Amino acid sequence: MPDLKALLPLETNTFNADPRGEEFASLTPQFDIEMGNASWRRREDCRYLKPAKGEEIRFRAFVDGVQRTVMVGRFVSSVAPQVPLHAFEVVGGNVFRGEDRRVRAANWVKMRGIVGPFAVAFEDEAYAKRVAEALEEALGVRVGVAEDLGEDPMLPLKERAPELWVFDSSLVGIGGATGRLIEKEELYNDARVRLLALAKVAHARQVLELGVHLALRAEELGIDSKTLLPSLRARAGREDWVLHDGPLFFTRRRRRMMVQALGLSGGLLDKVVLGRTVGYVKSHRMRPEDVEYVLKTPVGALTCALAHRNLEPPDRYLKPEVLDPEDTRYDLDVYSFYLRMMRDEDLRRARVGGTGLVRVQFGIPVLSALGVEDANEAARLLAPAVLRERVPMPPWRFQPYASAALELFLRGKLKESMTLRAEFTRFLA
Repeated sequence: MPDLKALLPLETNTFNADPRGEEFASLTPQFDIEMGNASWRRREDCRYLKPAKGEEIRFRAFVDGVQRTVMVGRFVSSVAPQVPLHAFEVVGGNVFRGEDRRVRAANWVKMRGIVGPFAVAFEDEAYAKRVAEALEEALGVRVGVAEDLGEDPMLPLKERAPELWVFDSSLVGIGGATGRLIEKEELYNDARVRLLALAKVAHARQVLELGVHLALRAEELGIDSKTLLPSLRARAGREDWVLHDGPLFFTRRRRRMMVQALGLSGGLLDKVVLGRTVGYVKSHRMRPEDVEYVLKTPVGALTCALAHRNLEPPDRYLKPEVLDPEDTRYDLDVYSFYLRMMRDEDLRRARVGGTGLVRVQFGIPVLSALGVEDANEAARLLAPAVLRERVPMPPWRFQPYASAALELFLRGKLKESMTLRAEFTRFLA
C-alpha cells in the first residue's frame, strides 16, 4: 500500500488561511438564489395573517448542528503545486425542555476528518479512498470515505462508526458522485477550494442533524435507538414538537436512502420525521417572487403559507446547476411562510444586520398533526409558538433561546481551530 506521505505530500505552510474558522464569515440574510419555479405568489394572491391566540403548541426538543473547518496545509500534485487541505469537525445534537420549562442538553454526535479536491488534483476519482486506506493503516483507526456515507447515510451515527473521514470536495454529493464541482484550473483559486470544503462539511452536518431527528423518534419508528445514537439519553414523545434550527433537508434522495438503511416504509418515515417538526430559517437563500411584499410584513404578522418542492441549495456555496437533481426536490410539498420577529429599525439601532424576518418551514404531515386542512391555518397556529421561543433573548436577537443554548453547547464540543489544525497536521506528518 502506498505510504501516506507519498499519497499526500503535505506542506504545513498555511499562509492566507483564516485560523478562526468559517463561523466568522458574514451571515447577513439575503435573497440571493432562486431555484426553478418561484416559491411565492405575487402580492395580489397573498395576504398578511395574524398569529392564532393561545398556546396549543409548545416546542419540547430543539435540533441543530455546528461545524468547524480549518486549513491544515497544502499538498502537491501534478496538476497544481499548492492545493489547500482542510480538517473539519461537525457536531449535531439536541436539547430538551423539561416539564419545569428548563432547557437541558441531551444527545450529540461528532464527525471529524479531512477534506480536499483529490479527484481533480490527482485525476483519479478513487483517490480519496486510497488516502483513507493509507490513513487507516498509519493511525490504526477506522477511516470512512465518501462512498461509505453515500451507501449508508446513518453510518456516522452507529456504534462502530469510523473515527475519521476523508471527503472529496471536487465531487458532487457525499456518495455516489455524478459529476465534478471544480476544474483543475480552479485549484489555484484558494477561495473556491475553501468554499467547496465548507460545502462538503455542511452536507455532512445535515446528515447528522437528520440522524438526531430519527434517533429522537426511534420509538415511533419501531427501531432500536442504539442503531442510530449509541449514547442516546432522551427521546421525544409522540406528541412532542421539535424545532430545527435551519431548513428541513429531507430530500427525495435522502428519504430513499433512509428507507433502505432502516428498512422502513416511506409513509411512516414521512409521518414521523415531518409530522411534528418545524424548520426555523434565518438566512434566506430562496428568493420570493415578490420580495417587496415579504419585506413589508408587519411586526408580529406572517405571510400566507405556500407550498414548494424545490429545495434551496444545501449550502450557500454550490450553484444550482451542479447539484444532483435528485437532491433538489422534496418528495412531498413543503410549506413555508415568513414571520416578522421585530422591526428593522430596532436591528439597525443595535447595529445588527438583517431584516428581522425568519422563514418557518413545515411538511404536509403537520396538517394532520394539527387537525387542520388549510396550510394558512397551520401557519397561524405555528407562528405564536415560534414567536414565544425568542424570549428571553435580547431584543435585537431573533434566534430561539433554546436554539442559542444548544449552539453554545455544541460549539463546546468542537476543538479550537488552532488545536484542530495542530492535531491533523500531526496525523498527516
